[in-house]
Order: sequence, then C-alpha cells, then structure tokens
Amino acid sequence: QPHQISADRQRHESLQKDRQAAAQARETSQMEFDELQRMIHELDVRRNELDEKLKQCAREIVEKRKQRDALADELSDIQRAATQRRSRLEALEQLLQEGEGLEQGTQQVLRGLDNPEVYMTGVRGLLASSIEVEPLFIPAIEAALRDNLQAVLLADSELAAQLVERLAARRMGKAAIVPQDFIALRTPDRQLLPAGAVAWAVDKVKAVNGSQSLVDQLLCNVLVAEDLNAAIRLKKAHPDLAIATLDGGLISTEGVIFGGAGKEEAASTLRREAEVRTLKSEVETLEQQLREKEEQVLSIRARTEEQQHEEIALREQSQRARDVDNADRKSAV
Repeated sequence: QPHQISADRQRHESLQKDRQAAAQARETSQMEFDELQRMIHELDVRRNELDEKLKQCAREIVEKRKQRDALADELSDIQRAATQRRSRLEALEQLLQEGEGLEQGTQQVLRGLDNPEVYMTGVRGLLASSIEVEPLFIPAIEAALRDNLQAVLLADSELAAQLVERLAARRMGKAAIVPQDFIALRTPDRQLLPAGAVAWAVDKVKAVNGSQSLVDQLLCNVLVAEDLNAAIRLKKAHPDLAIATLDGGLISTEGVIFGGAGKEEAASTLRREAEVRTLKSEVETLEQQLREKEEQVLSIRARTEEQQHEEIALREQSQRARDVDNADRKSAV
C-alpha cells in the first residue's frame, strides 16, 4: 500500500511537470507568434509606406515629364522666333551694308570709291545711321531731314574735296557729304514749345558718333505737329519755323508743303536702322530666354533621372519587404 501511494505521487508530480512544461511551451509559442504578428504588422506598414512612396514617385515622374515636354515646346517656339528675327536682322544689316536704296554716289563713298584703303579711314557713315529716333516720330524726322539723311559724315573737309573730285572725274554719281570740321559746335538757341505742337523735332532724335551738333543745326527750327491741319495753324502763327507731321508731311520754312506717300518710305534707311535696333534687342531677350529654358530643361531632366533611380530602388525595397512578409507569414502558420 505505501508503495502504491509513492508511485501515484510520482506520477502526479510527473504530470504536474508535464503540464507546467506544456504551459511554458504554449506561453513561449504564443510569445513567438505574437512577435511574428508584430513583425508582420510592421512589415505591412513598411510595405504600404514603400508602395505609397512608389506611387508618389511615379506621379512625380509623370508630372516632371509633362513639365519637360511643355518646356521643350516653349523652347522650340523661342528658337523659332529667335531664328526668324536673326534672319530678318541679317537681311536688314546686309541691305544697310550694301547701301540699298541710297544714291549711287553715296554708295560709292561709303565703299571708299575705287580706293577703300585710302578713303575709308575718314568715312564715318551715314547721318541716318548715326541717329536714333522714337518709332512714332520717324516719319516726321524723315520729312524734316529729307535728303540730309543720306549725307555721309567725313573726318575733314580735305577728304571731302578729294572724294567729290573723284566722284565727278569718274562719273560715279553724286553724294551729300558733311565734313566734321564744318559742323558748328554752338548749340542753337531754343524757344518754348508753341501751343498746339507735339514736340521740337530735335528732342526726338538721339545722335551718336559725334553728330549731335549737326542734328541740332538741321532740326533747330523744326516743330512736330499731329497732322497737316495742325501744321498749317502752327505755320501761320510761326512763319519762321518748319513744321513736320507725324504722318510724314512737312511745311518748310519757305512755306512749301510736302506730302503724300511713296514706296520708298517702307525701305528708308532710318526705318531699317530703327528695326535693326528693335530686332537686336528682341534677339538678345530671346537668347536670354533660351538660356533660361535650356537650364530648366536640364534641371528637370536631371531630377527626372534621379526620381527614376529612386523608383527602381523603391520597387526593389518593396519586393524585398513582400518576400520577408511572405516568409514570416509561412513561419506564423
């Protein structure tokens, strides 16, 4: 009987230990399961974050490509506009260089006649090329200066005499010539602007290459009026003045009225010079815009490449996260 009791006690203790071991094993297993669940949850969160970053990266790449394409279109438009203006500018500069529309003698003088090495050193160019006029006032200034616009500016009167003699001897045409030493340095006296006048003509001309004194003399008594009717009223009130109109008419100091229009107006040197200045400014602006757009295209292209690399890296990270997640889920099962 005592032996039976001892055996029962031992079995009971053994069962107790087994239950404790089983409970401990269950607890350990539960802890491992919980840890796996936590890890799976973290991986899910991480994978979702990577997926969202991947989507955002893809959206940004699409947007950057749209911006790049839009900039490429703008760049193309600017390049086209710049090319058109450069072509027009080159054509006008060629015409000015060749003296298109000028008298034959004037063209010959500008080229140095038949001995450019000797004569060209003293030729300073046309008066029309030495002044800048506000576009609105070009017709009036052309009317006021008339043939003087084709006057060739020279260094001195000795050279002028040689050129005129050679033009006559070789029958190379006629030219108007203004030696520098003939230009008075005294600025003509100015009057107050009469009522009804738009401006003094000289105030609308900016002279360069030392031609200011000549311009002052040629335009010192010339008013600009709105139209011929206004010019007639001004002439009656100020008979000693010449009146030029904004549309290119003129009443001379002698009272002769010049008016009308001809084909040569569209091809005048003064208009060409003004258009050349405008085109040069426009080309400069367009070239600056081109540089800016090209820099923007390069910047977007570089950023797009970075995002493409980032997209590849995110896809790889996302795939690794999925692989780890799948392995952990299998372990949990």
